[in-house]
Amino acid sequence: MTVEGRTQFIPTLKAMWKLCFPDDSGSFVDFYFSRVYKNEDTLIELYDNEPVASMQIIPYLLKTGNETFKAGYVSGAMTHPDFRKRGLMETLMNTAFQKKTEQGFDYLFLIPQEKRLFKYYSKLGFQTLDIQKDAEIKDISNLEAIKNKILPINFAEQAFGLYQLYFSLLSAIHDVVLKSEEQFRQILLDFYCGGGLLFACKQGLAFANNTDNKAFINELLCRDDDAKNSLLNSVGDYFKTAQIQVFGGRRGMIVRLNPKAPEIKSLYINMMLD
Repeated sequence: MTVEGRTQFIPTLKAMWKLCFPDDSGSFVDFYFSRVYKNEDTLIELYDNEPVASMQIIPYLLKTGNETFKAGYVSGAMTHPDFRKRGLMETLMNTAFQKKTEQGFDYLFLIPQEKRLFKYYSKLGFQTLDIQKDAEIKDISNLEAIKNKILPINFAEQAFGLYQLYFSLLSAIHDVVLKSEEQFRQILLDFYCGGGLLFACKQGLAFANNTDNKAFINELLCRDDDAKNSLLNSVGDYFKTAQIQVFGGRRGMIVRLNPKAPEIKSLYINMMLD
């Protein structure tokens, strides 16, 4: 039986999440269910009145060109190992298609966690999206010297006020998943909890971290090359490296619920809470 989320099921859902996604830390799971999870965004498959499969469908705005559309991000799609290969996820997804169409959603999209899942979700009707920007290694040794060094913001809460800049930078991309102010705050809290730092100037933002003595920029959004070079230089200077790996976005999949909505073949998707 498929039902919407209920508060009484949250402990079981958390336990199942830890079982299905063992790489996620306990602190992330607690954060997700306290800040992201909502009963009304959740579908659950029950067996003996206990959850055995579930998914969240988190509302987002999807922008293509100058138009915005209502989209749902399929997050935390999971089936208890003892109940797999019974078609439960297919049942949940078909229910999601029906309910979200009735609620006026134009698209559902997701990010498969494993390569094999692209084939699985394609059978359910999802199309694979192109990545707009490939990941690349930036060698900053030849960049112009920093004119004004940009220091990282020390705490996530200090960066909350940068939402309008973040939204504006995202909106400049032709096909993109936009985020609400609350979703921006969630991203920051999770990112800082994982050791990340935000570098910001008037014309750009860089979400950066340093893992195993390697510098990464998870998201780099800039209005111009000057801002881009300043941010790259500042991140390299802060982490004492001349090479930085810059991610370009994540490969996702999409299904169009509204036949009148445009077909989307590429989409910038990044900094999502899974």
